Amino acid sequence: MGESRLPPGGRRQQAEGAKGHRPPTVHGAGGGDAPLVLGVACLLFAVYLFTFSGSYHSSDEMSMLVATDSLARRGAWDIDLLRWMEEQQGSFGPDGHLYSRKGIGTTLAALPLYWLALRLQELGNVQAAMLTNAVVTGLTGA
Repeated sequence: MGESRLPPGGRRQQAEGAKGHRPPTVHGAGGGDAPLVLGVACLLFAVYLFTFSGSYHSSDEMSMLVATDSLARRGAWDIDLLRWMEEQQGSFGPDGHLYSRKGIGTTLAALPLYWLALRLQELGNVQAAMLTNAVVTGLTGA
């Protein structure tokens, strides 16, 4: 009744199997995968550029890019350039300025390219800021 039903050397084999076990290897974006990752990122960037218009498609885009403009030029958060839209894209603050109701993620992400375009007269600042989405799309593949 107290007999073990393990094959001869069974416990030893189990112990050796546990010692000899290696965890599975996870292959990521390191080492030899760099050319593939770069290729996928460039492909996604190119596909985005193929569909890129460089113009506004909604007043929401305007609101976010006007906030980017205010930050880049004056270090302010207002969107007073859209005051003509009244409260469609923002809310008036206690100081009388119009402020966007949109999140700040897109505004902050576009800021480096927008700031660069302000410094380099050859680039359109709105088009440069809109290229942020192309960069993000390319990096998504990386």
